[in-house]
Amino acid sequence: MSEISNSCYLLYGVKNFPSDYSLDTSLEYIKYNELALYYQKVSLNEFSEENLKKNLNNLEWLEKHIVEYEKEMEKLNSETTVIPFKFGTVYTSIDNMADFFSSYYDTFVENICYLQDKLEWGIKIFLSRSQFRRWLNSKIQDDSSGKATGAAFFKRKKKELELMEQEDVSLNRIVSEICREIKKNVIELKEVDFLEDHGNNKSPFKPICGLGVIMEEFKTMILRSLVDKLVKRHKEKGIILRLSGPWPPYNFIKIES
Repeated sequence: MSEISNSCYLLYGVKNFPSDYSLDTSLEYIKYNELALYYQKVSLNEFSEENLKKNLNNLEWLEKHIVEYEKEMEKLNSETTVIPFKFGTVYTSIDNMADFFSSYYDTFVENICYLQDKLEWGIKIFLSRSQFRRWLNSKIQDDSSGKATGAAFFKRKKKELELMEQEDVSLNRIVSEICREIKKNVIELKEVDFLEDHGNNKSPFKPICGLGVIMEEFKTMILRSLVDKLVKRHKEKGIILRLSGPWPPYNFIKIES
């Protein structure tokens, strides 16, 4: 009678296998040709499909395990490209995990080649709604200087009503312009969600848009400079940007099931 295992296997990522295994990680791995799939043996009591669904709604449990997961992922991503798996990707047996790895081996190779010498960065856009409204009002006042008589008066009043009624339209236009300028300087840009902490909940600045970008590693300073320039340009409007990373390329993996 075979013994029933109380364990399953939490996947981390796939990367080139180092010629001298010096990677500072406690993770185990499966090697297939030139690549290795890194995983951790975990308890079914926490990571079975049913229990994982429950635990993902337990903020204390989730925070603890996400922090541990990201620490290991940083190690995997520190020297060479890693193809990361999202937290909670679990296999119930080594054999099934190995079959998956070999089946998608060519796809992993293609992704690693595409991502070679590239980095993923996160750009979060924050808004102070009250400051944005004050900026719109000042724009109206600036445009309304001079004599308010005749047709010019009614034209300005119409513009004032349009600006106040189309606050979201104005905001979306500015955010679209920011995205277009960033997109010109990177390889790919996607709108994404981030798990990162957004800081003080009492702050008037609230996240309104998350972007993931992938770009050549040697252009890192160009991206930093661009974000600084955009912050200076839009800060008076109540719009600020925060750059984070580099991250494992979660948002730019191309694996078709």
